[in-house]
Amino acid sequence: LPVARLPDVKFLLILAAKFDLELVQYDVKTAFLNGHLDKQVYIEIPDGYENYLKAGADLKKNYICEVHRALYGLEVAPRRWFVRFKEAVKKMDFEPYPFQP
Repeated sequence: LPVARLPDVKFLLILAAKFDLELVQYDVKTAFLNGHLDKQVYIEIPDGYENYLKAGADLKKNYICEVHRALYGLEVAPRRWFVRFKEAVKKMDFEPYPFQP
C-alpha cells in the first residue's frame, strides 16, 4: 500500500505554511470494511454465531459463509480499501502526485 514519504509530507507542510493554508487530517473509521472484494472469499461460521441463526448448531457443522465485503484480518482488506478510495478520489477529478504513486 502506498504510504506518504517524509520529504513529500514536509513539502506539503511548507506549502501550507507559505500560503497560510489550513491542513486537516481525517480518519476513516472501519475503512477496511468498505473495500469491495475482487474474488470469492469463504470463511467458517464463527463460534457463537450459530446461536443467531434459525438452523442452530447444525448449521456450523454443515455450512460455510461467503464474504461479500472486506473484513479486518483478510490479507486483501487494506489493498481493497485503497483501490476503492483511489477510485472515489479519481471521480472527484483529483490526480495523483506524479512523484508519489
